[in-house]
Amino acid sequence: TNSTRSTAATQIIQQVQHLIENVRHDYKHLNDYQNLAVVLTYPCYKPLRTTTQELLDNINEYNKCLILLAQQLRFTILDFKIQRHHLYDDIHINKKYIFLVNESLTAYFHSLIIPSPPVSSSILLPPTSIQLQSTPKSTEEPEQLSNQPQKRTTHEQRNPETIKKRRAQHHKAQREKHKQFKLHRRIGKKVTIQHVKKMLAYNQIKYKDIPPHIYGNLNILFATQEAKEAADKLLPSDAFSDGNVQAWMDTQNQ
Repeated sequence: TNSTRSTAATQIIQQVQHLIENVRHDYKHLNDYQNLAVVLTYPCYKPLRTTTQELLDNINEYNKCLILLAQQLRFTILDFKIQRHHLYDDIHINKKYIFLVNESLTAYFHSLIIPSPPVSSSILLPPTSIQLQSTPKSTEEPEQLSNQPQKRTTHEQRNPETIKKRRAQHHKAQREKHKQFKLHRRIGKKVTIQHVKKMLAYNQIKYKDIPPHIYGNLNILFATQEAKEAADKLLPSDAFSDGNVQAWMDTQNQ
């Protein structure tokens, strides 16, 4: 929800896609659509830099894009069915309606352990996945099937050392990729990385990493070019000078 208050839906979807692809790279069992679920964003009526209607439009656009992404990458969508009257401050769920979340999650976990479960209204499966459930079963006898050797997946065939090496290579490639989206700023002598992180969090700027700064040169790494450009607009060239950071801290302590 917080992301949709400050970031365009299309940009958030790109981040979600990268996250899902990275997670599935490391955990192959999540390639099954039922083993990975993402929740639709419920309405929010507390905009940050836009009007309430623009925020709601952005949330709706995000949810539409998320459903399309689920069809493309094959994962499950959960819908908590939260409406405005379920929120106590126009953004957070009222405690007495938490049962809606619990029921949706329970239905989802129930669908993982019960064979051929009915699709709950709170669980949206990709259309291709639903069609696969109705595919006729094989006419082979159970004995014949059980006697056939089961082929192990490529992931199961690799030894732990190979898996560890591949993961290290993947993480290295990701770090190199993120270096392409690097935002440079000068940092004051009295400013620490913790100050920088707090200011980024305050401005709801999502970054991938902040390498150690050298001689007052600060580099902030982002996952995408869009994220870098958005941060560039929010952070003036002297955002992390001693004077600006001290002034910001003073306002936070008031």
